[in-house]
This record gives sequence, C-alpha cells and structure tokens, in this order.
Amino acid sequence: MNRYEFVEELRKALSGSLSANEIDGHARYYEEYIDMQIRKGKMEEEVLQELGNPRLLAKSMIDVSESKMGNNEDGMADFTKNNQENEEGFSYNKMKLKSWFIVGFIIVILLIVFGLIFSVIAILLKFFFPLILLILVVKMISKINKRL
Repeated sequence: MNRYEFVEELRKALSGSLSANEIDGHARYYEEYIDMQIRKGKMEEEVLQELGNPRLLAKSMIDVSESKMGNNEDGMADFTKNNQENEEGFSYNKMKLKSWFIVGFIIVILLIVFGLIFSVIAILLKFFFPLILLILVVKMISKINKRL
C-alpha cells in the first residue's frame, strides 16, 4: 500500500460517518503527516506501518467524534478545529524549513563573496608587496644618502 491508497482507504472508511469537510480535513492531515515524516528521512512504508490500518484509524476518529457529540453540541467542530491546528503546525514547519534554507543560502553566498574578495586581495598583494618593499628600501637609501 502506498500513501495515496492509504488516504483513499481512510476516506472510504470515514464516509457515511463524518461530513465531507471533516473527511477532507482528516485526509489532508494524514497526507501532510506522511509527507513530513518522509522529509525527515523515513521511508513511506515505515510511516504507513507506524500509522497502522487506515480502517482502524477511521474507527477511532468516528468513535472520538461520536463521544464528543455526546458530550456537547460542538464536539465535531472542536475535533475539526484541533485537526486544523495540527495542519497549521505542518504549514509552520514548512515555512520554518524554507526560512532556514534561505538563511543558509545567504550565508553560502556571503562566504563565496568574501572568499572572492580575499582571493583578489591575496593576488594583488603578491604583486604589490614587492613593489611596496622596493619603495620603502629606496626611501631608506635616500634618507641615508641625505645624512651623509
């Protein structure tokens, strides 16, 4: 089973028990979760194995939804709100990752620029250092000749 089959099976198991909006929210959550775990270096099969059977997950979601509905009228809304907060967490992690990538890219560019500047200075010093030494020696000789 791949991630697409997993999410599709989850959708089928949830259909009829939850609203289409809630099903979409749960499906997006697990798609994002699987993608995030893969970006962290896990294999798709490993992530799916950790999640388990999508039908059992759906059963748990339905049970939680039904128990919340029994406790208060807004139980479904609370469950969906919690799910959306998790989705926002994934978006925040993506944004955070992009920010680090940009910072790293800027640092690399600055290192390259400074490296080029210092390379040019080193090359110029190879030519100008002997010239500066020669000028200093000539000035010293001229001062010595003036004293004599």
